Amino acid sequence: MLTTVWPTPTTEGTADNAAETLAGQKVYAPVGNVTHYKLLKMLGHLGVALDSFEHVPSDGGAAAVAAFESGDVAMACAFGGGVLTMLAAGGNLVMTGSEQEAIGIRVFDIISIPTQFGVDHGDVVETFLQVTEEANAAYASHRGPLEDTIAEAAGMTVEGSNALLDMFSFPDRATQLSDAWLGGTVQDVMKQQMDFFVEQGEIPKALDSYDAFVNTTFLEAIDDVEVVVVPTAYDYGVTDDTIRIGAIADLTGIFAPLVIQIIDAQTSYWNMVNDHGGIDGKQVDFVVMDNAYDVPTHLERYEAMKDEDSGVVFLSQSTGSPHTAAIAEDLVADGLGAIPLSWYSGWPDPAFGKNVFESYTNYCYESMNGVDWLASNVVEGDAKLAVISYPGEYGQDGATGAKMAAEALGIEVVYDGEGAAIPGADQTPVIAGLVESGANLVWATVGPSVFAEIFGGAAAQGFMPIWSGNSPTYNYMLLATPLAPALDAVYYQSSYVLAWNTGDAPGMKHMVAELQARIPDKPLSDVYAVGWTEAMATHQILETAAKNKDMTRAGVIAAANETVVDYQGLAPNQGYGGAVNDFIVRESYIFDIQADLFDVAATVAGGGSTGSVLLADGPIMSDLARDHVYETACFSAG
Repeated sequence: MLTTVWPTPTTEGTADNAAETLAGQKVYAPVGNVTHYKLLKMLGHLGVALDSFEHVPSDGGAAAVAAFESGDVAMACAFGGGVLTMLAAGGNLVMTGSEQEAIGIRVFDIISIPTQFGVDHGDVVETFLQVTEEANAAYASHRGPLEDTIAEAAGMTVEGSNALLDMFSFPDRATQLSDAWLGGTVQDVMKQQMDFFVEQGEIPKALDSYDAFVNTTFLEAIDDVEVVVVPTAYDYGVTDDTIRIGAIADLTGIFAPLVIQIIDAQTSYWNMVNDHGGIDGKQVDFVVMDNAYDVPTHLERYEAMKDEDSGVVFLSQSTGSPHTAAIAEDLVADGLGAIPLSWYSGWPDPAFGKNVFESYTNYCYESMNGVDWLASNVVEGDAKLAVISYPGEYGQDGATGAKMAAEALGIEVVYDGEGAAIPGADQTPVIAGLVESGANLVWATVGPSVFAEIFGGAAAQGFMPIWSGNSPTYNYMLLATPLAPALDAVYYQSSYVLAWNTGDAPGMKHMVAELQARIPDKPLSDVYAVGWTEAMATHQILETAAKNKDMTRAGVIAAANETVVDYQGLAPNQGYGGAVNDFIVRESYIFDIQADLFDVAATVAGGGSTGSVLLADGPIMSDLARDHVYETACFSAG
């Protein structure tokens, strides 16, 4: 089966605007075969005039993928892995198999034999069909145990093989023998196709009927095989029709402006999932509770989330490093998993964060990457580093990474303000220490409000070195304040994910389009990608659990440990299983701030920019982060 995929990222075509999109464009597709027949039938149904585009002959395969990815064609036909590659590059399926059937296009593979072989070896044919029927029944019952074997035989990854198989159906014996297939429809379709080939000059003439070419006696002779669907097991947080997913989030504390937007993105994501049928046929109930960035409150909220009657099956967000650390042991005891809104380097350590499934790299490695890249690419002359941070797992983990980079690179630390920037305290001593230090590079691990106070206070005294810091330090809304010119001049944003509407990753295009449809009037934000990818990770973990037929809390934990999360280019992919040094993420991103690109009144509907411009053409990874042998957290409060 060849599948038609379109468009290239520049044409943005869909089935709804096919005629407009394809006018004057090139279509890369075979000529004179079944795929050509399907293509013309589909385009005719979509109202596309067959003389309105240029048909470039092809036979699919790698050439079709290359033409599609280059932007030379607006539509291309391919099979198997080629289809997946084009979809990953931003393409859309013109029609699914079921949609084609609905307009009269039958899409099927056939089992063909020479007539004499059937006469001489009918028992072999029947045995083959019986084994095929049994294999189809086993696949329909529970394909999980078969996936590795299928993928290996196909020379594909399990994920790629599954994605391809999801485009197919495998009808049982009774369905194949029905009028919808071998009982008459297949013969009619063969006649239509042969008439088409006559029109195309591929064959001189067609027969009046092709009934004689379909022999159902072998299929009639085999036994039906009952499909016994393995039920999905579940315990807490899952019912026959609902999956409860939780977030303990800072909605009123020091990080609330960012976290609220992260939750907005997650909410939109789960609404999208529900609109498409949910997970395993169950609707997602997204339960959000406020921790006010307070550890005791976080613990109270956790008690509600873990409840066996009204609790959740998984936490798609747990805001805060000390907050998540406070429940880390309970997560293991309760068999509950959580994605932290925290990038503390302790989470990958199974002795500390066994049931904490981190996203992206950590504060420590991010600091290594940022200090190394800025010292090598931005700072003029020898770097002199100042470090400022909050106390605790967040601030001091980032500060430790910055100082580890300085030591490895031979950079002098002229001001060590690790733990000195205390929320709610007078920041004058920190500002004075910076101004007096002579630093030409500052690395900060604080929150946006404290950062603004320190950055603005130091700038007012003429202190204008290169600045950057761990991702939670910066909020693009600072560009709506008098600090904008100074930020434009000297600040470089570090992040774990792509900033809003940057790059051409398929995941970014998808997220922006969905949020434009669902929260068009919300302000722009870089952290939408954080909430979106938190939900992506949770979704993929739960899909794995559903595939395994085990959506108990223990089953979800097991699924997480075998899942490699595909963020579709929004962030480096994330795994959790195996040796920690094999799966820990070591890459981060760096952005230049261009204040003139930001419009404070802009909303999601308009796309726009938060003023962050991607540098280095993608994620960065320092030699230090790449070569670091992870054993435990860079910083530990104990």
